[in-house]
Formats: sequence, C-alpha cells, structure tokens
Amino acid sequence: MSKGYIVLQDGKVFTGTGFGATGKSIGEIVFNTSMMGYQESLTDPASAGKIINFTYPLIGNYGVNFGDWESSRIFAHGVVVKEAAEIPSNWRSEQSLPELLKEHNIVGVEGVDTRAITKYIRSFGSMRAIVANDGTSVEELKEIVKSNQLTPGQENIKDTTTKSSYSLPGGVVRLVVMDFGIKSNVLRILQKNNCTINLVSADTSGSEILKSKPQGVILSNGPENNLNEESIINELKIIIEAGVPIFGIGVGHQLLAKALGATTYKLKFGHCGSGPVKEVITNKVYMTSQNNGFVVDANSLSEDIEVTYLNLNDNTVAGIRHKKLPIMSVQFHPEASPGPKDTEFIFQDFLSDLEKGGN
Repeated sequence: MSKGYIVLQDGKVFTGTGFGATGKSIGEIVFNTSMMGYQESLTDPASAGKIINFTYPLIGNYGVNFGDWESSRIFAHGVVVKEAAEIPSNWRSEQSLPELLKEHNIVGVEGVDTRAITKYIRSFGSMRAIVANDGTSVEELKEIVKSNQLTPGQENIKDTTTKSSYSLPGGVVRLVVMDFGIKSNVLRILQKNNCTINLVSADTSGSEILKSKPQGVILSNGPENNLNEESIINELKIIIEAGVPIFGIGVGHQLLAKALGATTYKLKFGHCGSGPVKEVITNKVYMTSQNNGFVVDANSLSEDIEVTYLNLNDNTVAGIRHKKLPIMSVQFHPEASPGPKDTEFIFQDFLSDLEKGGN
C-alpha cells in the first residue's frame, strides 16, 4: 500500500496509508462524529466539496449497499479514517468501502489518528486540504493546497439540483419540493405521509411554482456553496408573499431565513454527524443528523421570527418559525439517513399545519 497524506492549507501534515482510488483531491476538511451511516454521509449532496474525516475508529465494517444511497453518486471529495474495513460483515452488504471508493474514483487515506485531526480542526478551524495517495511529495502537496492549483470542485446548487422536474405519487396532499440537492429519504417520508410530490429544480420561478397551486412547499437540503443564491432568494420571496406554507431543511432553512431578511455566517468548524438540539418551547433535547458549515445569525432575525430549536454544542440557531405566516425550517436533518431519527415528527408537524390552514 502506498503512503497517504492529508495536507492542510496551513502546512500541517498527517501521514497514513492510501486506500480507495489512487490520486489526489482537494476540498474543505470536516470531521464527522457519527458511529455509522458513512454511506449516507458520502452520498449526501450537502457533502459536496468536502473531505470527510470520520472520528469513529472503524469505518466500513458493515459494508455498503445500493439501497442506502441518498443520491445518485458520492459527493464527498475524499475520505479519511483510522481503519477501513476490507472484509465487511452484514447480510445486506454488496461491496466493501475501499471497493466503493475505488470504483467511484474517491481518494482515501487510513491509518491516521482521525481524532487528532479533529482536535486540530477544532483549534484552528475548517480549512482547505488535499488528500493524496499517488506518490506526490509532501512539499508538492503543500504548494498545491496553498496555491489551490487543483480546481476545488466545490459544487453549487446548480450542480446538485435535478435537471428536470418530475412527479412522485403519494396521496391527497399536494407538495412542491424545491430540489437544492435533496436526500432520497425526504421523498420517502413525504410519500409515506400521503403526499404527492412535484419536484422542481432550484431555478424554478416562484410564479411557476404558484401556478401548480401546491398546499405546501418544501425547500430541500443541499450544498452551501451557492453562487446563484440571490436569484433563489428573490423567487422564495414571491412564494412567501403568496402565503403558501413553507418548510425548509438544511440549506433550504438558510435560504428561507435570508428571504425573510436574516443573514448567515460560517462556523469555525461545522456540524457534521450527530448532535443534540433543544426544542425551545418544551426544553426537550433530541439527537439529530447534521451536515452544515453555516448557521443563521440569531441577531439578524426580525421580531416576527421565533427560534424553535437551538444547537446545544454551540447555542446556534437550529430552527425557526414565523409568528404570523405558515413558515418553519430546521438546520438539522429530520429525515436522518444517517440517523438518529428522533425528529422525523417535524414532517408530521408541518403537514398538520397544512390541514389546519397554516400556523
């Protein structure tokens, strides 16, 4: 096995052994604290442009299978683990993690202290990094990541949204879902809850969405590198003004907050993996699935917006609701995949609001 390196933008180097595809890849290095769900994390479009450093020491032990994909492909740019299991043990397994990465040309490095990397990121913040196992020297890798010679390939919403609209049967509740990079389980949950879905691309106009007379609009998750952000926000304002109930998830939550006049900011290190949030009105704490590097600024929220959930790790905004309009959103992922599934009830809360005619 060839040597593998993780070289950070500030020159810090971690050395291990290569696995997966042979090559090098650049992206933002983040740490993921989940004990399982690595396949869902890799195929989550919100992972676009990220090198994922898994803190759990053994990754790949139950293999991978095509039934647990959350999108059409792997969006992560690289994988760093303490140990990658080459011989998985699970009746559903169709392939090992190293085989999967090799097949999809994703560079991996194992045999490194991933928790040391995590502590470093927590101290100095998320940053650009390069992961390599193709024999490129450390000095050359430092120059590449410093000068950003490789295209980062940080996909934007235009790269993760659907190329054409389509419908999914489900039941009597008519929803439009704006796809910013949706996870498959969002659609499965909506169909399970009697919803017929019209899934549209991120560049669909607000007026076009309103023509279909939906009972509600879902703003999906997706990557946070949004070059066309302003045009999306302007279309969301049209939907808000029409009074249609809206529910945002992940980046959909951030875009909705911006359409309501709020701002976001980048965290020193993001939320990636499992984390606790508190429901403000009940003080109940839920474990949630998270994958974000930005959050809504609480100080930028208008008096008409109330904070519904707080992230207990850093007390940042994890959910909001409009006091007068039928609008709600959460930063975390109630659809889970990977789990935990503690907050799936939020979908039922939104659908119940539709039956009542709003808030």
